[in-house]
Amino acid sequence: MKYFLLVIILFLIAFNAIAKVEVWLCNSKHGIDVFKIDIIEPHNISQRINRSWKKFLTSEQKTEVADVIYEPQNQLIKIIYNFEIDKKEIIFNLESRELIIKYKDKNKLNSKWSCELK
Repeated sequence: MKYFLLVIILFLIAFNAIAKVEVWLCNSKHGIDVFKIDIIEPHNISQRINRSWKKFLTSEQKTEVADVIYEPQNQLIKIIYNFEIDKKEIIFNLESRELIIKYKDKNKLNSKWSCELK
């Protein structure tokens, strides 16, 4: 029985070391936004909206989100929207834990949010 418990504990430790999901709390102009980022699979990013998680890239959102790009050398995850009127990029900087929103429209100001791990 002791060996069985030891195996289970070691399995849980190994599983947590492999599965690297970070929850970010970001200070936005509207309050605090919460994001869940899977570091192992960076295309799997969700935002908490009204107590439920909404993934950025799903088959239903093909018209909303054009692409999710991971740049491991720069430690960046870019979410590119393809709205005709409101084209923008959301950039997660994994190194500095900042969230940057860049608008393609020169009349809109870009914004940078500081984030922390939950």
